[in-house]
Amino acid sequence: MKLKTRHRVAIVCVGVCVLFSIFSWRLVDLQVVRHKEFVREAAEKHSKKEPILARRGMITDRHGEILAASVPVRKVVLDATQVNAPERLAEAAAPFLGMEPSAMLAEIATGTQYKVLSRSLGEEQAIELRRVLTTQRLRGLRLLEDSQRVYPNGRLLCHVLGYLGPRDPSKPEIEGLEGVEGACEAQLRGRDGFRLIEKDRTGREIVLYRGAEEGPRHGNT
Repeated sequence: MKLKTRHRVAIVCVGVCVLFSIFSWRLVDLQVVRHKEFVREAAEKHSKKEPILARRGMITDRHGEILAASVPVRKVVLDATQVNAPERLAEAAAPFLGMEPSAMLAEIATGTQYKVLSRSLGEEQAIELRRVLTTQRLRGLRLLEDSQRVYPNGRLLCHVLGYLGPRDPSKPEIEGLEGVEGACEAQLRGRDGFRLIEKDRTGREIVLYRGAEEGPRHGNT
């Protein structure tokens, strides 16, 4: 009888030791082996490297008359993971973007974190849209600085100046194609800058925790 009791006690002790060994191994795995991985994931959730777009250089004739220039506009980006009121957001923002509310709701339903809804929202419209979003406490849209290429002479010199567009249709990068825009792409393009931002649990930037920042290098004329 005593022998059976000892066997049971030994089995329980072995089981407890195995259980604590598993817990200990898991603790070491989380805090030591995979520590950097989890720190990186946590940082990615609450911090972001936000681009500061460079302004494309102008093209002028020998007398200084502007043939091509970039005017400031706002790029409207949807982060569906931050939307707090889909229907109200669609009703409020869709008219500014030239969309139907139903179409915007469909975009929100995809759950994407980065979807460009408009690349050319004017400054006055951007100010009014931001006011509406703030007043109604709507989240999920970001208005980023961007620029739009304009040609004062219209199509008159299009074969000489060229145009802007994606070289690869599957990629969003816009660059100079043909003419001066294409030949002088490296000089006109410039280099984007960036800023590191911290976000709270609602996705809003914590301005006091704004990190390193590198300004853009604008393109040459």
